[in-house]
Amino acid sequence: MHSLRELYKIGRGPSSSHTMGPERAAHDFLGRCPQAARFRAVLFGSLAHTGKGHLTDVAILSVLGEERTEVIFDRSPKTLPHPNTMTFYGLDEEGKVLMERTYLSVGGGIIRAVGEEEGEQKEVYPFRNFSEIKAYCEREGGSGSMKPLTASKTASSATFCAKSGIRCARPSDRACAKRASSRAGSMS
Repeated sequence: MHSLRELYKIGRGPSSSHTMGPERAAHDFLGRCPQAARFRAVLFGSLAHTGKGHLTDVAILSVLGEERTEVIFDRSPKTLPHPNTMTFYGLDEEGKVLMERTYLSVGGGIIRAVGEEEGEQKEVYPFRNFSEIKAYCEREGGSGSMKPLTASKTASSATFCAKSGIRCARPSDRACAKRASSRAGSMS
């Protein structure tokens, strides 16, 4: 596992691949093409077919700006590198393309740019899932133990971030629960 943040993500919902991923792609693109006067985001595959219901367009517009961004849902059949493919264009005042970049939202809010090799990340923790973490904690001193975070020398530099991430999640959880409990209607 690279980070405890892989187990628990905080971000725009309702779908990590349809909202968090596109929002992160929009942030990345904006950082690469800040000089653009306008933007166009073209959604393909599952993003095009279910993006409206998942608020994919809302996530993108919140980053790039409603007044200068066009979101297109391209539902035409085509071969794609991934079911959640999107292409961003940065345009000048005349509509000339300054930059084009295609992203894949591969799940869990993780994005990959087409044409870029996936960076090799060193495994920090020896766990592949929550069940392994839970079993380790129970074996080594109780389910509330932070020992797995500090037991490994390779994990020591990541310990503060992991603990901070867990602390940051709690206020987010409470805020989400408060919003949900203040609304009427069925959650089914």
